[in-house]
Formats: sequence, C-alpha cells, structure tokens
Amino acid sequence: MIRFEDVEVAFGEHRAVSDLNLEIQEGEFFTLLGPSGCGKTTALRSLAGFIQPTGGRIHIAGRDVTRVPSEKRDVGMVFQNYALFPSMNVRDNIAFGLTVQKGDQKVSKADRNKRVDEIAERTGLASSQLDKNVSELSGGQQQRVAIARALVLTPRILLLDEPLSNLDAKLRVQLREQLKQLQHEVGVTTVYVTHDQEEALTLSDRIAVLDAGRLQQVGTPEEIYDRSATAFVCRFIGESNRLTPGILNRIADAGIDPTAESYVRPEKLVLADDTDPNPAPMTLGGRVIERTYHGSHSVYAVAVDDVTMHVSVTAAAAGRRWNVGEDVLIGIDPAWILQYPAA
Repeated sequence: MIRFEDVEVAFGEHRAVSDLNLEIQEGEFFTLLGPSGCGKTTALRSLAGFIQPTGGRIHIAGRDVTRVPSEKRDVGMVFQNYALFPSMNVRDNIAFGLTVQKGDQKVSKADRNKRVDEIAERTGLASSQLDKNVSELSGGQQQRVAIARALVLTPRILLLDEPLSNLDAKLRVQLREQLKQLQHEVGVTTVYVTHDQEEALTLSDRIAVLDAGRLQQVGTPEEIYDRSATAFVCRFIGESNRLTPGILNRIADAGIDPTAESYVRPEKLVLADDTDPNPAPMTLGGRVIERTYHGSHSVYAVAVDDVTMHVSVTAAAAGRRWNVGEDVLIGIDPAWILQYPAA
C-alpha cells in the first residue's frame, strides 16, 4: 500500500531522515514511534506531500507520488493542534473539504450534510454539537471533529500527527480505544505518529521505531517490546534493568555473553524469599531498598551487588509484601535477557 524507498530528507546540513525503507500494508494501523527530533513527523509530512524528500521515492498503491501535490495523494491529515477553523461551526469544519471540491468530485449540499451526519455519528459527535462553534467543545470533542473532517473525504490513507498529546491522561486512554475501534470499522490505512510508547503498543498493528532519522526496528508491538532489535529500542520502549558483567557471570548460563550489553524487563523477574528457593531457573540475592505502589502493580528496587534492579509485581500475583531492608531472591530466566554487541 505505502512504500518508502531510500527516502532522505535534509534541511541544510541537518539530515532529518536517512535511507528510510519501509512498507505499510493496506488496512494497517501503523505507528511511527521515537523521541523528539527522530524524524517521525518529517517522514509523515513527506508521505502527506507537505515536505519534498531530497532523495528516494514514496509510493502509494503502486503509484510514485514523490512529486505529486498533497491534494492529489488521497490522504487525510489530522494535526497535533487539530487546525480547526474557529470562525466556523462544527458542521462547516467537517464539511470544509467537501465544499472546496470541484468538477466531477463536487458534492451537493444535501449530500454534504448527509455525509457529515454519518461521519459525525461514527466519530462520537452528537447531532446537537454540529451547530456549535468549535471553541465551545472540549479538547476531546475537537479531536473528534478533526478526525471527522479528515474521514468525510473517504481518503485511502489517514495520517495522524500526535493527535492525543494535548489531552489529559484519562481522556487519552479513552480516545485511543475509540480511535482504534473506529479505524477497524472504517478500514482505512492509518499512519500514526507519537512519542508515547504505551500509545504505540496499545494502538498499533505494527510499529516502526526511529532514532536520529534512522529506522531501528519494524515489528508488531510484541516483537518491539519482547525482542527489541537494538539496545536503543530496548532502552526506549518501556522499562529495563541493565545487567552488569558481574551479574551476568553469576547467572553463568551457556547462552549468555557476559561481555554483551544486556537488559531484562522488570516484569520478567520474580521476587521471592528463601522459603521459595527456586522461583526461576536462576536466582540472585539482594535487599529491598524501596517500594513504589502503582495500583495495579508495585515496583521493588532491590540492591544486588553494586547495582539496583527493579522488579514489577502485579497486585494479583503478590502473595506478600516485602519491606525495605528485607533480604529477597530475584528469579531470572536467561531466556528473557536481551543482549546486544558491546558499544
């Protein structure tokens, strides 16, 4: 459906995107993920036609669109700030793209109103809100208007540039669930940009992780998290404990390289005491130095040798609570250790 082929984007001496080769399948919810300045928004704007690549090609449905104007790419765009027209009511904002269509694509007023009503209902906007000014709506409602305005044109591709970043945490969770459901119902190929790892993991069919303009890994959320391809991806996605050579030597597993850069996720570890001496294939002795409560789980900071390891224990799995100063065992399965060549 979408193919980036050796795409480069440079602004003077700064290369924002380098050698980007990427394929996105039809109907996918695909996320470009990475820290600020990694090139994800630049890649999205190149796909939209707002930025001209300095090298390479972009294809949509087998068609080279590298030099095709934005309005002829059959894409809908939702911006971070929504870019709504403050002088228009909700209905007119949603219908704007339809009103400027010309020739064979021109739509009658009756058809415009019908399509606006249909897409408003699908995006969770009440009919009573359509005559309101957009300034009267909440941030979440304005976000729905922006998505409805993009979808009313029935684009083949929907592009979203951090559309939830201006909302509070609880509303972000609520709207991303609705956004995923809407994408499934409409079936539109969606490319989503975010720096929020949890957002990417919960929304996406597949994820591309970028750093400093270069593609680090493409995969399903499970592949990105459980089998991070590079040390950068491992450190950026979720939490991880870095294991020292001393700890790796103590584990002494045949498949472990004590010279490699090594990590293990906090929730992959098991916390126990000497009444349960075999909680996992290998154990490390340590002492609890801190506990933080997160509702659904608790995170224990455990001093092991000269490092601190964090262990996440879910509320359902917590057979007991350990106090600061208690001696504990950390159970670890070598299969969960992620290793990368030493820098």
